[in-house]
Amino acid sequence: MNLTGWVMSVTAAIAVSALADIVIADGNTRKFVKSATALIVFAVLIAPIPALIKNADYTDSFVAEYVDEEYLYQSSVSKARFGAENLKKRLELLDIHDAEVSVHLTGYGSECGIAAAVIDISASGDVLATDAEIKAFAASYLNVDSNKVFITGRKYG
Repeated sequence: MNLTGWVMSVTAAIAVSALADIVIADGNTRKFVKSATALIVFAVLIAPIPALIKNADYTDSFVAEYVDEEYLYQSSVSKARFGAENLKKRLELLDIHDAEVSVHLTGYGSECGIAAAVIDISASGDVLATDAEIKAFAASYLNVDSNKVFITGRKYG
């Protein structure tokens, strides 16, 4: 309920209460009607409170969801850094030393995933493993498709 609607409801309740006070004759009935209209006006006055409480809960859940999404994103970033460092060490099994590995993410929060892994082997000297072998090795380690693994810095000739 918006503010204008609430003000109109309060005004209408007060007007009905005043009209009932004018129309009803003196006696026990008048006291009953006054009490009933006073309760109606009070109910109209406090009607927005549940909506305010509900919106407060929504805001809290929105903040909690944002915090959860931020936590998931930061966890993904940490996992990507860890994966890059460990992949660099594991590439030594293929006699690829001094490689630089970077893992790039896509999405945010729960939607976050690996967009690409780049392996720079320019500082590694002569690398006997083929690009396909390196891609397959890295893809299996990072649990991604080999099309998301890119090799740079190969020296030919």
